[in-house]
Amino acid sequence: MDTIYPGMVLEHDLYNSRGTLLAQTGTLLTEDSCVRLARAGVHVVNLKLPKAVDRASKAADSIPAEKMREFSTFKTTYENKEKEVSDCLIKIGNGEQLDIAKTFTLTDSIISKLSNKNDIFLFLEFMKDFDNHTFSHCSNVALLCYVFGGWLGMDRRQLTELTVAGMLHDVGKTRVPIEILNKKGKLTPEEFKIIKDHTVLGYKLLLQQELTNDMRLAALQHHEKTDGSGYPLGIDGTKINRFAKIVAICDIYDAMTSTRSYREKICPFEVIHTFETGLYGALDPKLLFMFLNSIAYVYLNSTVVLSDGREAEVMFIPKETPSKPIVKTSDGTMLNLTEHDLKILRIK
Repeated sequence: MDTIYPGMVLEHDLYNSRGTLLAQTGTLLTEDSCVRLARAGVHVVNLKLPKAVDRASKAADSIPAEKMREFSTFKTTYENKEKEVSDCLIKIGNGEQLDIAKTFTLTDSIISKLSNKNDIFLFLEFMKDFDNHTFSHCSNVALLCYVFGGWLGMDRRQLTELTVAGMLHDVGKTRVPIEILNKKGKLTPEEFKIIKDHTVLGYKLLLQQELTNDMRLAALQHHEKTDGSGYPLGIDGTKINRFAKIVAICDIYDAMTSTRSYREKICPFEVIHTFETGLYGALDPKLLFMFLNSIAYVYLNSTVVLSDGREAEVMFIPKETPSKPIVKTSDGTMLNLTEHDLKILRIK
């Protein structure tokens, strides 16, 4: 038997003492339903953890107790707004006009629920054990852009425009055949070319909207690389729009830390390591340095699992190598991961 809390799923039909059905098998428990069941005298039930909500359900074991209610509110708000994000992108794909202020509120209403905006990274970590489709990915990138823009000291107008640019960066995918977007196997060269065309398709769609050029160029250029190896234009860092450079970092981070049909999600510290070692020539180095150091501090004091199976607490983040923090194991041993053949496998 398991204690009930939001995000869990009923394994059997649930009846009260008079035989009245309270909830059916497969019901996803929300905060409201947990309260309703508790009032009916139900506090423990048989539960299962479907893949789609497994880590989110287990968040209570990892998120500090004082943040659990905030996470539950965030999760509910996020899921409610995701439908509005998808409607927004589909409408743009159909040529309908966008209300920038209203679009920004989709993100602002989610993140305004947080007492500490940096918690967005921790909370999204527990929302990502499902195949992250286009609409949730766009929501995530918008949220990350919102926080990143704050780290960069952007004013309210810039922050609004960057956030909306993050949400719209993949709008061109609404014109890509769904069977290609959702293909589980390797793409053919022809299919990959169609996928790559989403940048140009998105730019053309946004030309029909009353947006700034920065916001349109974020859609067009977010796959460009500072060394000129990106697409669709193959331009170097001197010609890539700043919004596009910021969106690119948030886009890659969210994609790597999300589960895909062909792989499990990657631990944030492993992603940071990839950024450190393999992407400094592809992404804007100043923006990337700011992002890496800021995001690493989000996980300070978090419990992690090391590659040797031990659990440890993150104690200190070195600026030079944020993917290799100093940690304290459960037996009190302090380990500087730059001096050991160990890495962080996952956030617990």
